Amino acid sequence: MSSPLVYIIVLNWNGHEDTIRCVESLNKLDYPNFHIVVVDNGSSDDSVRILSQIDGITLIRNSKNLGFSGGNNVAVRFAMDGGADYVWLVNSDATAASDSLSRLVAATEADPRAGLASSVIYYAEERTRPQFCGSELNDQIYEVTQLSLPVSQRLQADHPERMVLWGTALLVRRAVIEQIGLLNEGLFAYYEDTDYSIRSINAGFLNIMVYDSSVWHDSPIESGLRKPHYYYYMYRNDILIRRNHIKSLVLLLKVLLWNFLRIRRSILQFKAAPQLAEACLAGLWDGWLGVTGVYRPGRRMPAVVRRFVLAFGPNSSLQRTDNGLCR
Repeated sequence: MSSPLVYIIVLNWNGHEDTIRCVESLNKLDYPNFHIVVVDNGSSDDSVRILSQIDGITLIRNSKNLGFSGGNNVAVRFAMDGGADYVWLVNSDATAASDSLSRLVAATEADPRAGLASSVIYYAEERTRPQFCGSELNDQIYEVTQLSLPVSQRLQADHPERMVLWGTALLVRRAVIEQIGLLNEGLFAYYEDTDYSIRSINAGFLNIMVYDSSVWHDSPIESGLRKPHYYYYMYRNDILIRRNHIKSLVLLLKVLLWNFLRIRRSILQFKAAPQLAEACLAGLWDGWLGVTGVYRPGRRMPAVVRRFVLAFGPNSSLQRTDNGLCR
């Protein structure tokens, strides 16, 4: 019996060096039936020229950055047209163990309810330290809590219907795509994997961790500040997911109030970085409005609403000056 056909999708954006390392690790996989698709997501560097020289891959070039969701969806459509039984989304800054895909497919094939499957994601710098091994969904307020390895294993044994996965190394069964569609392009970046996990659960599939499948991932910043777009997408998309999935208006309003207070505390920490505070406020505002798509750096929460947000509750001395937001 032949092995299921897996299309492996790697999204590149101005990072061909990472992508080449990723593809090199994928070419060492022991799985017998896969095809690698690299999507260049509107890079402005020399990525297309360099990646086009790699043998044994299909290179798709997007004319602009479509975000994580849109960029991957282009290749998912290509894979579905090519007869893929599974697609495996792999971050370009990740590398895979040679048996990682074989173990993912074996575990998913063993359980017809399994729709999504993830390897354990380890830090590239500390190769035995888990970065991700599963998250738990509170389906009342759609809060997701990242789990330690033993807690994740207990959750999968006792309540597998609550498992939420990252998109770092995410195997997707064809039937899931046929039933729930593609990644939510309105989110553009961040939380699209959480949204997809929730949609998979709602469609009756299980999301599973495959604990003996290993992928190593360059760690995101664990301390310090990121660029404004990160905070915008994180705050906005957190709200959008709740808007999309909480059906009770009363509960939604309660959750949004709770979320507002939590986000506000984070915003107040950016007193020395006004551009980050502005991005957070814009994300909060656009989440409330249901605005989707790409981050626009000039986007601002209206001044009257900003004053209310920053004056609400304790620590209300954050004010606006000519140089931005400051103490």
